[in-house]
Amino acid sequence: MEEKISVGLCVLEKKVLSAPMTEILNRLRLFGEFEFMLISDGFSELHNIQQLLSVIFGDKVILKEPVESWPICDCLIAFYSSGYPLKKAETYVSLRKPFLVNALEQQHLLHDRRKVYEHLEMFGIPVPRYALVNRESPYKELDYFIEEEDFVEVHGNRFLKPFVEKPVDGDNHSIMIYYPSSAGDGMKELFRKVGNRSSEFHPDVRRVRREGSYIYEEFMPTGGTNVKVYTVGPEYAHAEARYSDDAACILRKMLLDAKAPHLSSTIPPVPRNENKPLQPSEGLTRQGSEIIGSFGQSEELRCVIAIIHHGDRTPKQKVKLKVTEERLLNLMPKYNGGKPISEIKLKSAVQLQDVLDATRMLVPRARPDRESDGEAEDFEHAEKLRQVKAVLEEGGHFSGIYWKVQLQPLQWVKVLEPNNEVEQEKPSEALMVLKYGGVLTHAGSKQAEELGRCFRNNIYPGEGTGLLRLHSTYCHDLKIYSSDEGRVQMSAAAFAKGLLDLEGQLTPILVSLVSKD
Repeated sequence: MEEKISVGLCVLEKKVLSAPMTEILNRLRLFGEFEFMLISDGFSELHNIQQLLSVIFGDKVILKEPVESWPICDCLIAFYSSGYPLKKAETYVSLRKPFLVNALEQQHLLHDRRKVYEHLEMFGIPVPRYALVNRESPYKELDYFIEEEDFVEVHGNRFLKPFVEKPVDGDNHSIMIYYPSSAGDGMKELFRKVGNRSSEFHPDVRRVRREGSYIYEEFMPTGGTNVKVYTVGPEYAHAEARYSDDAACILRKMLLDAKAPHLSSTIPPVPRNENKPLQPSEGLTRQGSEIIGSFGQSEELRCVIAIIHHGDRTPKQKVKLKVTEERLLNLMPKYNGGKPISEIKLKSAVQLQDVLDATRMLVPRARPDRESDGEAEDFEHAEKLRQVKAVLEEGGHFSGIYWKVQLQPLQWVKVLEPNNEVEQEKPSEALMVLKYGGVLTHAGSKQAEELGRCFRNNIYPGEGTGLLRLHSTYCHDLKIYSSDEGRVQMSAAAFAKGLLDLEGQLTPILVSLVSKD
């Protein structure tokens, strides 16, 4: 081309300097069809990216100079961020009429997440199940909003933890994820990146915010990857962890279609950095792109399966006793669907609180005297109930991950239900087992995390080209399963942390990556 296409980037400097932007623009530069020059002296840190884009509008130009003095370009990329003069950019587009990559008028919708969701649904774009909580004043009590231990309910629409809480204000990026007691409780706050941090976990926060209006929606598991949906042009939307090559290729075609359509049909492949091939396993040899097995047949690795023991733990302990008290026996029909002859396992915070409340009512206020009482069996039973109460009261609240109460019916009787001539079976005696302890230690957590790191580096060698690239870029089909034992779940989460080079507390990793099965 004798004349190159000039592309203007009319965004604030902090966006031009961001890693995702420079990744995409650097790929555009490699094609050689666009004119590159730096025209604004408003930038203080852009000397390293002078070759990235044709025309760069600096903060000084965007914020202070009239649109008549803004540089003229063939194509324009312009989008809103905090402090950006969107109306001013619209005036420039009306004046110069460049090919517009990003529509400007619709960006006003982004200030209100309610309008965003409304328009997504209007155009048939799938969104998570959600509900709106609108408060006219801070902390206003609403009759349609209910919060319990492990869920919130809005207009009868229930959202079980984990769920997401978003401010309706689109410029407020403080988004919360609340985790269930079965995963250890707590809340993870997402925010605009500060240094190398974009989230913070608060283990003691369980109640949702009430000072404003919020959207509540179901949590969408992403396998531990920060997934964003990118739309490039009207026909392409992709959800994964940043794919810069595809974005650059489609942007290039879009710009050429607008200003040089005769070149658009002859687009060569996107320039890529070739990755080092993985080293073949022992007993295999590489011929070209194939791996040849020991017997000469072409072989392909289909999957890798690892079975892993949990890490170091504290001693497991249990209290076992037979119970005939109606307060405890009534928990069985309450939590097993009305089937009194079925064993139940109680692990959630609500269920354990019921056990604790019943036990508190049954434990004698004064410790019985073995000699005066004369009944050693009654004394032992009372002591075991007292031990159950003491264990369940430890820590001040239930995390629901390291405690478990089992009730197994031993005897039952048939009784007539009130106003009903049909006999119903009702438990009269049950075996109660409280299991506790077996907590993953700090050393055990580090063992599992280090094992995950070793697994990643030894099984999938190559920094950035092994498991991490498979998982984030190619939607690697990774599955991590665990039993419902707390130590096993936390071991699995710690292993995943090392395996995928993740940061932060284990509870969010557990919810995102580990399936109890």
